[in-house]
Amino acid sequence: MKAAKTNGFFPCTSSQLAVRLGMPIKTSVVLIRWPVVIICSYLLLYTSSHVIPQSFLHTFILAYVASNVALYFLGEDRFLSPAFYYPIVILDTVVLTLSLIINGNVEADFYLTYFLLIILCCFFEDPKITTAVSVVTPLVYMLLLFHSAGSLHPSVFLRPPFLFVVSLFYGYFAKLIRVQKTLKEEAEQKNQGKKGGTRYCLPRISHTLELN
Repeated sequence: MKAAKTNGFFPCTSSQLAVRLGMPIKTSVVLIRWPVVIICSYLLLYTSSHVIPQSFLHTFILAYVASNVALYFLGEDRFLSPAFYYPIVILDTVVLTLSLIINGNVEADFYLTYFLLIILCCFFEDPKITTAVSVVTPLVYMLLLFHSAGSLHPSVFLRPPFLFVVSLFYGYFAKLIRVQKTLKEEAEQKNQGKKGGTRYCLPRISHTLELN
């Protein structure tokens, strides 16, 4: 039977993370990325301008979809390292932002809402608050948009699910980082407890030997 592997920076096993997150880390990362991949692909397929050749966009979308499919073939232990999933988060952030820019049907206020939502999801530690932000923010934005705008472009109706997907994505990775840090602190406390017990037992043993 193989021993569970740990990571040097965050000494926890995939089984420990699975218990805290509710599912295996590999499965959860792949699943949380699919909505991001789908919504970015849609934004890139239906752009308002044709500055970038469609053939290039189609190739990029296929490569982006393939990047998530490729994660299925990687080992579970690789997902334990922040050095592995940090680049994934950075890549998806760049693609999300570029998708909005290339789509061309987004105003400045939506960019502000987008970046503010990322900050909020990374700031709050309580999952209930993050879930509330994920649900309330798209609804409030949509109500304000309907109240202020006259005729709406069809792409506007994609904005609430976009905000919802963004909040789930960053809320998940913020939770993952916090769980790993918690497990690391718990492991350090156990190690300190063992060392303290060893330091306490050694003098007792030596004293007993001297008496004998």
